[in-house]
Amino acid sequence: NITPSVTVKEGSDITLLCLAEGKPEPTVTWQQLKGKGFTSEGDYLDIRKINREQAGEYKCIAANGVSAPDSKCVLVTVNYPPTITDVKNSQPWIGKVAELRCEAMAVPPAQFAWFKDAKQN
Repeated sequence: NITPSVTVKEGSDITLLCLAEGKPEPTVTWQQLKGKGFTSEGDYLDIRKINREQAGEYKCIAANGVSAPDSKCVLVTVNYPPTITDVKNSQPWIGKVAELRCEAMAVPPAQFAWFKDAKQN
């Protein structure tokens, strides 16, 4: 039994739960499948003040030495506000078409609005 996939706001505290049964009692281990790839032992995985780098899949592995370990994964999505990563503009001749570009990182994806002289275009 494992926590279903979860979406949280950056900076929140979350707890993932993985309950396993067997004889002898299985040992439960959590693994982060990307990033630093940490490992933690226990039914509960507490993540305090989660950040965007901690988003991704977490694997729960239950083993008791009787047969192959059982494992399940849970997806953790971390929502965070937009951060503008790139702004580009062209330098066209007067009367020619200009191209403006703005890129941002965000989860969920950012929505863009363009303004000129305080009026939305």
